[in-house]
Amino acid sequence: MSMFFFSSLGQDVYNGAVKWYTDFAQNGEFNHGTGLLNAWSPTNTSSGIPAPTLDNANREDRASSYFVEKASFVKLKSFRLGYNIPKKYTKKLAINVYSEVQNVFTISNYSGLDPEVPYASGQTNYPGIDSGVYPIPRTFKLGLNIKL
Repeated sequence: MSMFFFSSLGQDVYNGAVKWYTDFAQNGEFNHGTGLLNAWSPTNTSSGIPAPTLDNANREDRASSYFVEKASFVKLKSFRLGYNIPKKYTKKLAINVYSEVQNVFTISNYSGLDPEVPYASGQTNYPGIDSGVYPIPRTFKLGLNIKL
């Protein structure tokens, strides 16, 4: 059995993609986050979410600290479990059967898709700026190693 953990602590990420689509009402073509229910209003002046508007007169999409989030995380990047078949059953061959899962889980308070902010070739994605690229996928493997 082997496990590979990876972490990053203390980093900030500019979450310009997910927060824009979930926290602002002018994006009428998309589902919104539940945080929008607690947006600023005359009776809720202490909210950190701007008032819902359909015309974006306040330019809510401009760069601001609203989009910066703490993005510390711990990930189990790989979990592998294998079994060496005893040589008395394999006629002197060394046979190992294994299964592996990659990108098993992520622990983070980050509201975006992936606090690691994966790089996407040809995209406008830079370290520390989440522009909404797909997260690193979870993969499952089955394998067989044979040594003669």
